[in-house]
Amino acid sequence: MQNTIIPNQDIFETLNSARQNKRDYIAMSLWPDIPGTKITATTHEFWSLTTVLGTIKNLDIKTYQSSSTIGNILRKYAPTDMLPAQKFELLHNHMHVIEITDKSMNAEISRYAAWAIMKEIGKKYNTTFQQEYFLTPNPNPGQIFAHTRQIARIATRDTVSKYQKQLNGILGHLTKQQQYFADFHKQLSGWLFPNTTIKNIQRHYHISENKPLADYMNDELITAFANALKNIVEKFDNLPQTKKTYDNLYQIAQQEMTAARQPFIKENDAPELNICTTSVDGVIADRKKREQTFVNKYIYEKVR
Repeated sequence: MQNTIIPNQDIFETLNSARQNKRDYIAMSLWPDIPGTKITATTHEFWSLTTVLGTIKNLDIKTYQSSSTIGNILRKYAPTDMLPAQKFELLHNHMHVIEITDKSMNAEISRYAAWAIMKEIGKKYNTTFQQEYFLTPNPNPGQIFAHTRQIARIATRDTVSKYQKQLNGILGHLTKQQQYFADFHKQLSGWLFPNTTIKNIQRHYHISENKPLADYMNDELITAFANALKNIVEKFDNLPQTKKTYDNLYQIAQQEMTAARQPFIKENDAPELNICTTSVDGVIADRKKREQTFVNKYIYEKVR
């Protein structure tokens, strides 16, 4: 994407400027004072806990300023085969308390700790950018933005499935003929891609014919598709009971899908260009693999 303002660049700059390094010198001998003893140096990164938590809008940071809470989070995302004694040491290794007051606690936390905390908070708040920042050593904002765009497809695909099920429920009330279900969903795609067919798109991008095209839409297109489905369901639900007919549902769907197509025509001629070669399942698998590699590398580091 050219000339694009990267969202969350302020978060990137905050975390980057807050990153600190600590070098540990380890003598590879029982008698380190003997001349010629080999000494190695390792560098450990750490961040201020309050700074990391402060990047999340509307978060009550006190909830995560407890050693016991953080310890539980660190152990939660540790490898399942990690020894109990090693899990017990995680809090000591990855967090160093530097300030305790009546109202709050601050600490130095490792890259692993920061990622684990962001992943846990991500169940309630959007912390995708922060997770990707800590998951990707020495990234630039563009790299993180590219990852977050891929990850955004996951939740939006679930939203599409939700509204598709609601549409099927509506169709079930309007007609008992299964053929109408297939024809209706086929027509939705026809309005979104009137200049081609789903089979042609699948053939062009080497997508299996038995895979839903929504699995391969990029973040912008699948968001537009989800919003169109949402509008169809809501507008039909708001019709008077006497007007809740198949023909009116068909008309609403045509209007919404045609409207969803327009921004893509203005941007790059057609939404057919907003298709990815990697499916949503592929994005999920790739992220799990990257997280596993990250944990295996950083969980044995020590912030002090």
